[in-house]
Amino acid sequence: GTPVPGQKGNSVLFGHRTAHGGPLLKLNTMVVGDQFTVTYQGTSYVYTVTEAGTVIGSKDFSKLLSWGSPTKRGLTLVACTKPNKQPTDTRYRLIVRAVSA
Repeated sequence: GTPVPGQKGNSVLFGHRTAHGGPLLKLNTMVVGDQFTVTYQGTSYVYTVTEAGTVIGSKDFSKLLSWGSPTKRGLTLVACTKPNKQPTDTRYRLIVRAVSA
């Protein structure tokens, strides 16, 4: 129900930290100013981290969806975490927020 990467608004992407190759294994090491690339349908988008290391409850969807500007390209990365930001516990989520030019 969120925009896809590259569209304006807040895209929300969930990923594993330990299973299926662990694409978000090191999500806890990202800091404000870090850049990463997301490729969607053959187009790459560079995002810059604006908020890192927030831990929320696994059912706190309001914090995932109530961020960003409808006029900017935002992205929220989400993965399971322990309260200390280490992998992995399904009761908590680690989120990192970023924007693209």
